[in-house]
Amino acid sequence: MDNVIRPTFRRLEAEAPPETVDAFSPLRVYGTAVGHFVALIRAEDEKVGMTLQLIVGGEGGENAESVAIFPDSAEGEADAESTGFAILRSLTIVKEAMVVGAAEASFD
Repeated sequence: MDNVIRPTFRRLEAEAPPETVDAFSPLRVYGTAVGHFVALIRAEDEKVGMTLQLIVGGEGGENAESVAIFPDSAEGEADAESTGFAILRSLTIVKEAMVVGAAEASFD
């Protein structure tokens, strides 16, 4: 199963628009940061069947995109849990850097 997070994840070509998840019912929402949410959903993959997928999208639920896929198992859920919190923490770090950067720029 290919669950590596990279810029071209689940895309045929690097320039192709991302595949968005239009309708979803999250199993878990890890939180929001920088105007985006991180959530876990159960979805069917055409190659392997049912999977757990981490999705990231706008706070209003728009433009959600799958960023990591895990087996639909207890082990997969544990891996997804760790990865979901890591993604959320990464967004939080970006938010904190943006706030500090904006504050420093206002003093220039």
